[in-house]
This record gives sequence, structure tokens and C-alpha cells, in this order.
Amino acid sequence: MKPLKPPTPPPSAIETMFQIEYHIGFDAHPQQQDANFYTGMGCIATVKYEGFVVDVYCDGITKAKLLNEPNGEVVSTLTDPSDFIDAGLDTDKALEIANNQNL
Repeated sequence: MKPLKPPTPPPSAIETMFQIEYHIGFDAHPQQQDANFYTGMGCIATVKYEGFVVDVYCDGITKAKLLNEPNGEVVSTLTDPSDFIDAGLDTDKALEIANNQNL
């Protein structure tokens, strides 16, 4: 006998009100919502809501210094999404923890 999959909950009212069309070749990863993961990609999405249409851009410049310990030595400078991922900062939670620890 196969185990049953839990039912997928229906989308919330807010989720059904917005339409998001990504222009990055893939849907954004749910654990990578921070703009650091999309820096330099230009127009990453179009959001539609009640007749309004907004393009979302991530075309700024990112420069972060990764420290070996709080207030310690700089071990690398992170400037694009792959730098963050290579440094182990591959989710919003990892970025939050590093920021809270002043790394």
C-alpha cells in the first residue's frame, strides 16, 4: 500500500491576487528571495495586480565583505550571487544569520 501524500493547501487569497512572471529563466527559489541572489540580472519579474503592472529590477551593485569572525578580518568580498552561494550564504536564512552575527 502506497503512503498517501498530504493534500496541497489551496492558495491563499493574497497569492491568487498577484500574478508574477519571472524573466530570469526560472522561478525564484522560495528560500532565495533576497535581492543579493539576483544582483545584476536587470528586469527579473513582472507583477500584475488588479490592472496594475510593475516590472521588478535587480540591477544595482552589491559589495559585501565576509569576515572570519564578528569584527574580524575580511576573508572575501562578495559582489555577485555566485559569490554568496560559494561562501555558503545560499539562503535568506543564512544571510540573516551572518548579518545578525556581524559577519
